[in-house]
Amino acid sequence: MSQLDTIPIPLYHGTDKKVLEYSRNERIEIQALCVSISDYAYQLFSEDGLSVFSPSKYKAKRISEIGEYWLYMLDAFQRYDSRKNGSKLYEYGSLYLTGDKGKAKWYARGAYILGEQGKTAYWLYTAASKIWDLKACNPYMSRRFERFEELIAKPRIPVILTFNDIPKNDLLSEKGEEIDWKTWGYLLTDLSYRLKTNSATTITDGK
Repeated sequence: MSQLDTIPIPLYHGTDKKVLEYSRNERIEIQALCVSISDYAYQLFSEDGLSVFSPSKYKAKRISEIGEYWLYMLDAFQRYDSRKNGSKLYEYGSLYLTGDKGKAKWYARGAYILGEQGKTAYWLYTAASKIWDLKACNPYMSRRFERFEELIAKPRIPVILTFNDIPKNDLLSEKGEEIDWKTWGYLLTDLSYRLKTNSATTITDGK
């Protein structure tokens, strides 16, 4: 493959060591858990008056409980709401790469459980726990909350994966669109990408 057909700079993916060690079945289980946790916390906040149109009003109502977690929780809520309403940015399941190593390091430090799903679930759950006794609110979800807390408690070990000479045909834009490389080529370092499903570039299961 010629150099014209591959990315001429390294691309990076920030994650956590334990994520690389999960088996495929463990990832599927954890993804489903994170989605159910996010669904539940999002519904609580929605019923309590939070929406993407009223963050300042809701902050005045709940800042004493949420405190320092407010901005992280609001970002998670807005990302979740955006995806829920059809946004193609940061869709679950894709492996995201960037030419900005600093950005990859930032994502590695925020890899609480498993990618975007884990990050969203972590902040929604953490903030909701400051307001409500979640296990008392919903005994049916209690075991899921306990499992989620077990995952949160595991030590975090940020890891940066480096990918060299990735075929351009293996990548999509961050929104999942095909890339016009003649137009995008000179912006490589500033952009983020998705790795195509079943592409030649893969990360194998840790188990």
